[in-house]
Formats: sequence, C-alpha cells, structure tokens
Amino acid sequence: FVTDFDPDLVVTFSPDHYNGFFYRAMPPFCIGTAAEGVGDYGPYRGPLDVPADLATDCVRAVLDADVDVAISAAMDVDHGTVQPL
Repeated sequence: FVTDFDPDLVVTFSPDHYNGFFYRAMPPFCIGTAAEGVGDYGPYRGPLDVPADLATDCVRAVLDADVDVAISAAMDVDHGTVQPL
C-alpha cells in the first residue's frame, strides 16, 4: 500500500496490542529507534528499516514540546504498525 506512493519516509502511529509492551512498562507514547515485526498477521516478521538518527531527533523534538514520550532501541511491533507498509 505505502510503496505505491514511493515516500522518502513513513511514520506510523499505532496501538501495541500487548505484543511489545505490557502493564509493567506501558508508556503512553514511545518512539522506536529500531524495530522488529513480530509476524502476528502475514509475513511481517523481522527487522524494520528505522532511521535511528532521525527517530532520536524526533524524540528530542517531542520531549522539547513537553510531551512524555519513551524511546525504544528494540521495539517489537505487530500488525497495527506493519500492515500499512
């Protein structure tokens, strides 16, 4: 779907569905500097191409805007994130 538009960058906003975060550590918002698809629906299993430097810059900008955001260097993402890709 997204590849039909040939974008330079894709930013996804999605729920976690308890595949990577759980009640013991459930941030309201989290930006991943590295991510891996868990493969819960279809063939979307494995590492995703995340520009870590750009993601880190986004974290800084969001924190500077006084938004409570977490950062993950090993984010597990499910179909909510990868299906649009």
